[in-house]
Amino acid sequence: MFKIRESRRPQGCMPLLAERAAYFEFVGQGVRTGVVCRLVGVAERTGWRWRREAAGAAAVVAAVVAARPPVVVSGR
Repeated sequence: MFKIRESRRPQGCMPLLAERAAYFEFVGQGVRTGVVCRLVGVAERTGWRWRREAAGAAAVVAAVVAARPPVVVSGR
């Protein structure tokens, strides 16, 4: 289960892996971004950045898959 950090002070370069996973889990359930950010304990700006990065990564993967040459199957 997700647990909010004890210290609410800025953590510097600490990776927010658990928070990010919980964010996408809640968003996948249909909860609004502002509400999810408050639940997870990150700024809304961070939540929107995570969504843009995820969408950008998905677009890159789709472009790479589309750019692959078609598989030629022998007619034998």
